[in-house]
Amino acid sequence: MPILGIAVVFMMALACFSPVATAAAGPYEQGPLPEEPYALQGWSIIPDEPAPDASGEEAGEKRELTGPENYAKGEESYDMGDYERALGYYQAALAQLDDAARLAHAHERLAFIYAAFDEPDKVYGEFVQSLTLDTSLELDPDMVSPKIYDAYFRARDAVVSEGTLVVNCEPSGAEVYLDGVLLGDAPVRKGRVTAGEYRLTLRKPGFETSSGTINIKKNVTLTVDDKMAEATGSLEIASRPPGASVALDGRQAGVTPVKVDKVSGGEHTVVFKRDYYEPLEVSVTTTTGEHASCRGVLKRRVLLIVADSGKDGSGMVADALTGTGEVMVLTAGLDGLGDAMKKRGLDPASLGFLAARKKVLSLEDAAALSGIMEDARVELALLVTPGKTEGGSSLELSLFSTASDMVDTVDLTASGMDGLRREAEKFAEDWRATTETLHPCIGARLVDRAIGGVEVIDVVPGLPAAKAGILPGVLITGVDGSPVAAKAELDRAIARGGAHHLALSRRGIESDASVDTAPCMVETPVGAGGYLYNLKLVDSAGYLENVPAVEGVTGDERGIAALDLGNVYMRLGEYGKAVESYGEVNMASKAGVCTGTALFRMGEAYEKLGRWTEAAYAFRQAMLLYPDATLSGAEGPKVVPIAKERLMKLYDAGLVMDRWWL
Repeated sequence: MPILGIAVVFMMALACFSPVATAAAGPYEQGPLPEEPYALQGWSIIPDEPAPDASGEEAGEKRELTGPENYAKGEESYDMGDYERALGYYQAALAQLDDAARLAHAHERLAFIYAAFDEPDKVYGEFVQSLTLDTSLELDPDMVSPKIYDAYFRARDAVVSEGTLVVNCEPSGAEVYLDGVLLGDAPVRKGRVTAGEYRLTLRKPGFETSSGTINIKKNVTLTVDDKMAEATGSLEIASRPPGASVALDGRQAGVTPVKVDKVSGGEHTVVFKRDYYEPLEVSVTTTTGEHASCRGVLKRRVLLIVADSGKDGSGMVADALTGTGEVMVLTAGLDGLGDAMKKRGLDPASLGFLAARKKVLSLEDAAALSGIMEDARVELALLVTPGKTEGGSSLELSLFSTASDMVDTVDLTASGMDGLRREAEKFAEDWRATTETLHPCIGARLVDRAIGGVEVIDVVPGLPAAKAGILPGVLITGVDGSPVAAKAELDRAIARGGAHHLALSRRGIESDASVDTAPCMVETPVGAGGYLYNLKLVDSAGYLENVPAVEGVTGDERGIAALDLGNVYMRLGEYGKAVESYGEVNMASKAGVCTGTALFRMGEAYEKLGRWTEAAYAFRQAMLLYPDATLSGAEGPKVVPIAKERLMKLYDAGLVMDRWWL
């Protein structure tokens, strides 16, 4: 029972003692007696049972109670206010128990019982016994009578050797820890500290942590004065995805990516949080006065809905997504979702769009889906529908988001379960690639060949393939010692950039080359089958919403996020939103995907809206200001000739009056 509870029960008990006990209180008299307790009025709420003898054996019992049983009955009797019965049980338990914590508590109870019976010497003795077993016993002087607290204090002084600690620091306000326990903010005074050796630690943001060993002696006040040194280290904190709120050692430090200055040397705790992702806590150790970095990879929460739990397939998709290390899969069946809707008083039939595998959701469908996803704290849901084909097994994957009424569908087909598992793993790789801002680039246009291998069709001057001496017509047959049969395999092999060794073949002559691949920006395709547009939608919108823009600073990652979001809106047919997103692109002028790409796409959106003059202006700006802009990657189609062609068509159709391309 908590100390406060003990004290309150005891105070109530004191009010119920006989006049003789109260008269003997002397200077600690508690005032006039209340109405006689029920037991003295001739009736009782306590069962009429005989008190146990010292052995703990009750009348009519054929066996002796064990120590824990006597202790439990003592607790029960004490809580009911039957202190005579409790006394017998506790005394019996003391002779049987070997649990120090229970023994200490029993002695504490006995001290209060003897106080009720006005036996001060026994009160003192029981507190001595309790504190000898457990020095942590604390009483609040405001919650117990002066007699009890005096006996407790004298017992503590006799048993526990204690001193006082005073801690001052400059500047003030540092957190003071004694053996890892927070005492408060300096200046702080802590009395009744058990004598002994301790580790004293002072922590204050922006200052180096101060730590050392101190010795507390009985009846001695130890004063520690500390002058804290200002911290000179720094910590750069990043996350995937960016835009996560960061707490450093329990204090808010900003939103990733963020640099924190005046970081003290030692171990720190960094906590990342972002909506629809699992919180992440990492530890980082810094050196005094030096720069350090920390990066966290957060797991996105995704609801995986199983259309038919009686068939295999969903498990391998869940395993593949989880294996990326960046996805946390929550699984639910259609039946379970229907039951959940019933409990909320909703019609389970509203989930029929899932079973029907609709490609476009109605307002009612979207409302039902939003409720499910809100309950699961996700913004993406993946429906897995197993099936059979003539070639073997198949899975249809339908990806939903809270921000779109369009459904992305991907079909996985293989001759057997092993093949289907490999297809699921490829899907997980595509998922990861969709969230990547940068993609591998060797600066060559490639095409798959039926005989196996990847043929180089064209080479972009100045990029890795050209620098390695690779010429058009060469067949890439391997990378880093592994055979390559298709472009997708090559992309996966060089996905992280860096140096790679390529095996080449030209007219039967084998050769090799080393290329230093570099990641480059590739925009989201405006219209492509099987692409995860809903994933890109929440990813790009989340970046723009969570990562603060820096005024006057061009940002390639922010720019590609705005460009990709515009492309998704183009695919959804929301051309006004597309124009707004393209207008947020502010990237450095360079070869490849840049602001010129966004201007060209903006022109396309204006064409869809029938705003021909605005379209012409956007195309012209892209031509004049960004001559090296491309539509896709460093080696993609150039913007200038395509924009010029669009301007000429607008003029020929009579939609604009001027020759904007001149």
